Amino acid sequence: MIGFRFNTIGVSDAISMGTRGMCYSLQSRDLIADSIETVMSAQWYDGNISIPGCDKNGVKEADMIGFRFNTIGVSDAISMGTRGMCYSLQSRDLIADSIETVMSAQWYDGNISIPGCDKNMPGTIMAMGRLNRPSIMIYGGTIKPGHFEGHTFDIVSAFQVYGEFVSGSISDEERTNVLKHSCPGAGACGGMYTANTMASAIEAMGMSLPYSSSTPAEDPLKLDECRLAGKYILDLIKMDLKPKDIITPNSLRNAMVTVMALGGSTNAVLHLIAIARSVGLNLTLDDFQKVSDAVPFLADLKPSGKYVMEDIHKIGGTPAVLKYLLELGYLDGDCITVTGKTLAENAKLFPSLSEGQQIIRPPTNPIKETGHIQILYGNLAPDGSVAKITGKEGLYFSGPALVFEGEESMIAAISEDPASFKGKVVVIRGEGPKGGPGMPEMLTPTSAIMGAGLGKEVALLTDGRFSGGSHGYVVGHICPEAQEGGPIGLIENGDIITIDISKRRMDVQLTDKELDERRKSWTAPPYKADRGVLYKYIKNVQSASNGCMPGTIMAMGRLNRPSIMIYGGTIKPGHFEGHTFDIVSAFQVYGEFVSGSISDEERTNVLKHSCPGAGACGGMYTANTMASAIEAMGMSLPYSSSTPAEDPLKLDECRLAGKYILDLIKMDLKPKDIITPKSLRNAMVTVMALGGSTNAVLHLIAIARSVGLNLTLDDFQKVSDAVPFLADLKPSGKYVMEDIHKIGGTPAVLRYLLELGYLDGDCITVTGKTLAENAKLFPSLSEGQQIIRPPTNPIKETGHIQILYGNLAPDGSVAKITGKEGLYFSGPALVFEGEESMIAAISEDPASFKGKVVVIRGEGPKGGPGMPEMLTPTSAIMGAGLGKEVALLTDGRFSGGSHGYVVGHICPEAQEGGPIGLIENGDIITIDISKRRMDVQLTEKELDERRKSWTAPPYKADRGVLYKYIKNVQSASNGCVTDE
Repeated sequence: MIGFRFNTIGVSDAISMGTRGMCYSLQSRDLIADSIETVMSAQWYDGNISIPGCDKNGVKEADMIGFRFNTIGVSDAISMGTRGMCYSLQSRDLIADSIETVMSAQWYDGNISIPGCDKNMPGTIMAMGRLNRPSIMIYGGTIKPGHFEGHTFDIVSAFQVYGEFVSGSISDEERTNVLKHSCPGAGACGGMYTANTMASAIEAMGMSLPYSSSTPAEDPLKLDECRLAGKYILDLIKMDLKPKDIITPNSLRNAMVTVMALGGSTNAVLHLIAIARSVGLNLTLDDFQKVSDAVPFLADLKPSGKYVMEDIHKIGGTPAVLKYLLELGYLDGDCITVTGKTLAENAKLFPSLSEGQQIIRPPTNPIKETGHIQILYGNLAPDGSVAKITGKEGLYFSGPALVFEGEESMIAAISEDPASFKGKVVVIRGEGPKGGPGMPEMLTPTSAIMGAGLGKEVALLTDGRFSGGSHGYVVGHICPEAQEGGPIGLIENGDIITIDISKRRMDVQLTDKELDERRKSWTAPPYKADRGVLYKYIKNVQSASNGCMPGTIMAMGRLNRPSIMIYGGTIKPGHFEGHTFDIVSAFQVYGEFVSGSISDEERTNVLKHSCPGAGACGGMYTANTMASAIEAMGMSLPYSSSTPAEDPLKLDECRLAGKYILDLIKMDLKPKDIITPKSLRNAMVTVMALGGSTNAVLHLIAIARSVGLNLTLDDFQKVSDAVPFLADLKPSGKYVMEDIHKIGGTPAVLRYLLELGYLDGDCITVTGKTLAENAKLFPSLSEGQQIIRPPTNPIKETGHIQILYGNLAPDGSVAKITGKEGLYFSGPALVFEGEESMIAAISEDPASFKGKVVVIRGEGPKGGPGMPEMLTPTSAIMGAGLGKEVALLTDGRFSGGSHGYVVGHICPEAQEGGPIGLIENGDIITIDISKRRMDVQLTEKELDERRKSWTAPPYKADRGVLYKYIKNVQSASNGCVTDE
């Protein structure tokens, strides 16, 4: 037994039933609570072609259970020079957020992450730091260089060749040959660019295994590293050695030293600041300057030098480099690493740099990131709420309030005395979008109530939400939520609450004066998170009535490019001794057990049979509700929502999607053509008719907003008034989605609803046909089926290094100065609003740039947005042979592949009123590295005069991830973090 482990949270009685049920379905051993669960997170990308599976095998060999999940990864090589680069840096935080989310939500003991590109590594390390659970990063590995006619190429060659071509120094054929040989295989960009910089820094920091940063992607040793990671993660868990034990001020300094010695990317400044903050440490620009003052630039590596990371591998790898830096006294050898040994202890185990190598120089010769759904108002929900009323529980409930601050206390109370709940209106508050945070689902409380046989004798109100698996007399999404001062936060035990569905009201028997008196003494509870993904969510999220805005369909709507959603499919129900079970059974059995109606053995049998295979939860819960709604909306192929996950027809659907997506592209048929007010109403109708989850209210509002449409709570009410609840489906009914599949599937249901006049058949779908045209192609519901009732008999109603200041960068900037370009540059400004205009200008007349200080602004964290990398401009300058004759300044950032006289990260940025936004063509700018200053020859008075007439340009995004990023991101000097 290994002391306290995080996954013990996931298997404790009150909340473990679904977890255990699902683990049985994965054929994990019965002693699941005694198993160590390690997760492998990776950027799913074809660049690392041989790695998948090896990490999981290593975990299995170490006698642990391994689970895999993927996060995202933006390729800078692909997005560079386009507005796509706006998405680059913010992806670091999205990666961190996604890993933090899965690790936290599913309580894994340890994390092995396999990133491969620039922001992916800091993103994974930031997540590790926030979570502080035993973790190892495996670098996906560097690419090998390309060769052609005696020349050596890499990805930067592909960018730089453009400048050479437009300046006329090479032909189009020569340019094409460079492009063909710049990426000869798998792996991250090969020079000491951002990926290899961060990989090396992270190895020096102690968060990856020795040789991780220098072993090429296609070298068999990379597979060995993946297998070894299982042993080392187990050792870390046994030692309880966590990221905050490894990432310390001294180990961060080791990382900075390594960046300096290797001539690493300026992005390391952003990323190491962010990594430091993830573990609660403060790293500043001045810290980098101190290290830069003390450590020489020793490595003759691209982009400014001759060699690539594969060459480092050949001369002993990163461990040999670190050993050398230790011998020179630059590194702190006492820092602990993921091997469980110190950096110095690791170094003793590995050979020194190869004798006679020419890459790492001696210091003496150096170089330099929803009708059973009812909308209720009243004095308890002035901004609305969502009730799930199937009719079985009646249309009226009144009783004294029984108030709980969060679901945990309610579960504890009902476990002790279920009978005391009879006749009560249970109020669970502090579970809203901001209060939860994240608006948790109350499936455990509703399952406990139903399991205790109190379904008709207890009402449950919450500012949280409900699983599609919840049923009973339940009202959620109460707005305003308690955290924001809503009336639900003022309720006291014993207050009489009345829920009247016929009047669509929910009221507490208190006068406005009595509520006002309570409000005077109310104070907002502290937020439950003060950093990380949940805090960012708290800062951004709107109310439940507004869809909890800042999902696949939402992304499709924002992008508006031809798209099809393929639903993964529903699970089949489980069977045991004549009973049928699903995931809700696993939750509900807890209430049955604590009320004494079943034995522990009976409970265990339910758990073992609740998840008999693959697929989403089987009833008309949220997954199947949304899948059905989206099929009715026209964004998935016919049968997508009803075909079970393990049915061969699901594979056929996946194959067919290729044909249909091509058709959509040819027709130029996009999501905004499909997701319309009428198709959204079709989705709502389907939700209502099938008795779908209340979560559909949130999700359909958000989907509507993603395409610029406004869907309100009242729209749901109108549909609910017009459409009966027809489907006898779980959770309130008898059947599951597999049963719908057996009687004709969702197309047959939609055909029936069309025949009844509830749906608009003229809406276009991803087949290129209308909903009505699709319906004619498929059979009707099976004769004699008992699941979908006629309306006459309904159920009811549904993100070299010098830090420069000066009057151009009062809050700092980052210069990448290798020494080749000199320590001083002065010249007239040539100003561009964004990199596109600079590229157009240099393409027309490269010679006009000679002697100029090129200023590219409006590319900062908020202005870009996302602080794009300026590799295309620097490549054009270098390719045109102007590397020593042009300086480039920007409030954006530079790729690790950028070199020349470049200064980035200028703060404040132009978007925020920084001096860089006041520069005019011809202003003389001086960059003096020896003084660490960058100044424009203007007096403070002259700058102030320009400032008076300056106005902030409009943001370049007004919705979606970039807008969220703009609202949250801090300056480059603060690491562009978004979670504080």
